[in-house]
Amino acid sequence: MNTDNVILRVHNLIEQAYKEAAGSSLASYRETWAKVFEVDEDDTSSLLSSLSLLFESLRTIRSIIESHPSLNDEKNMEFLNQIELGIYHVNLKDGTMGEFYKHIKTETLTAFYYIGKTLSLLNEFSVNELDSEEINSLISEIEELTHNFSISTLPDKLKLIAINKLNLIREALTQYAITGPKGIEDILEQTIGSVCLNADSFIPESNSPEVKGFFKFIRELSQLLGVGNSAAQFIEHITKFLPPVK
Repeated sequence: MNTDNVILRVHNLIEQAYKEAAGSSLASYRETWAKVFEVDEDDTSSLLSSLSLLFESLRTIRSIIESHPSLNDEKNMEFLNQIELGIYHVNLKDGTMGEFYKHIKTETLTAFYYIGKTLSLLNEFSVNELDSEEINSLISEIEELTHNFSISTLPDKLKLIAINKLNLIREALTQYAITGPKGIEDILEQTIGSVCLNADSFIPESNSPEVKGFFKFIRELSQLLGVGNSAAQFIEHITKFLPPVK
């Protein structure tokens, strides 16, 4: 079962950019995409990282459309080509949205949206979307957990693993609008897999408030997203070794 419609997710981002620049070909490329990705305009590293994830999503979309007989037709491919031409032109130094608007018109956006809706009809999608309030709440919880681990007297190895994974989850949450729930699910699977591999570090400390809080957070996030089978199996496996979280 698919868990995310990447076409509609990318459509939302492109539509945001279209509206942010207000139809002006002279609008700043850097400023527009910084607003879409909700990053600091001067943070070039974050901008490039976000654009890279967007490009990866576009490559995924091309693969989906090309491999699906009901989507792979001349008109759909032409609309996708125009989307790619408008998005792949990057100029963070002094660029404008000129190339974006040259290739991406309102009809292009509309067609792209309906390609995504068609994909939804052709596939079964089951996903619990997170809103901005939930994401901010989860990030705040991560920051609190990270602080608690950092000042704790737990073994350094355990603290390093937990803090590292919490930071990765935090990064996935900040990029949620681009990567969707799959980005978080991938990190969850890595996190729980890492705990399983390092059970000798976690089990002796399983009654500590920090470790209990860590696993409570993992469970809650997994349930909130409605994670896929693989993550669920990891959770079921590791919880056999841990005391109940109260």
